[in-house]
Amino acid sequence: DGFNGLPDKISNGPLYGNILNVIDTATIIAVTKQCKKDVAALEKDADDIKYAIKSAVRSGRYVGSEWCLLNQNETWAACDSYSFVETTLIEAANKDMPCNFYIKFCISKTGNVLLTVSYHPERSRY
Repeated sequence: DGFNGLPDKISNGPLYGNILNVIDTATIIAVTKQCKKDVAALEKDADDIKYAIKSAVRSGRYVGSEWCLLNQNETWAACDSYSFVETTLIEAANKDMPCNFYIKFCISKTGNVLLTVSYHPERSRY
């Protein structure tokens, strides 16, 4: 698939089959405004994101690949997305419970930075 400057699905993924080979030495960055907000609300850090990606790739479900806008500078990247189960504190129940999460990421051109585009509990899209 060629990039057309719009969000678009990419076939023949996942794109980053080598992610587990590079993740331990990669710098992890939450790159979109929404991802930064979600990570802060979840009280997660780069190590938590790294663990989540490993869990998603090892035992989650590959959702798909798509072109994603990373920032206001019109920087686009081809990303893989996964859904996976993570135990998290459910405040309404006041206990840790399994929760479905969604994560979307890409690897930089240099191969040493992992850019996280989304990381949050699964939610409906309206």
